[in-house]
Amino acid sequence: MSTLLPLPVHPRLVRAAQRALLNDTANQLSARVREVLCEPTRALIVRALSTGPLCVQDIGLTLGRRRTTISKHLRVLLDEDVVATRRSGRFVYYSVTSELAAQTALGVLEMFSRAAERRPE
Repeated sequence: MSTLLPLPVHPRLVRAAQRALLNDTANQLSARVREVLCEPTRALIVRALSTGPLCVQDIGLTLGRRRTTISKHLRVLLDEDVVATRRSGRFVYYSVTSELAAQTALGVLEMFSRAAERRPE
């Protein structure tokens, strides 16, 4: 037995709403950005790296987190192509990539930052 959907009350509005839905590619990008932003430490790492490359120790000091914690989150960000590495001597420096997911995450974090600045405490 199949379930029939009811007819729309406003077909034109329903069609417009359907056109506004994300396509598969946009849904995949959304999922990647969510991987970054839904974990607070990863969001903080991306925000910190928006100022320029940092090594694990400096990221940890910036965020007040242990290096092991930072390294674990950097692995996820590396796997998602949100950050890239560059070795200089005995240090590995991390920076935000130009990948769309990374740049989108930075844009969303910047939007949150501006909104928070406008809110009265």
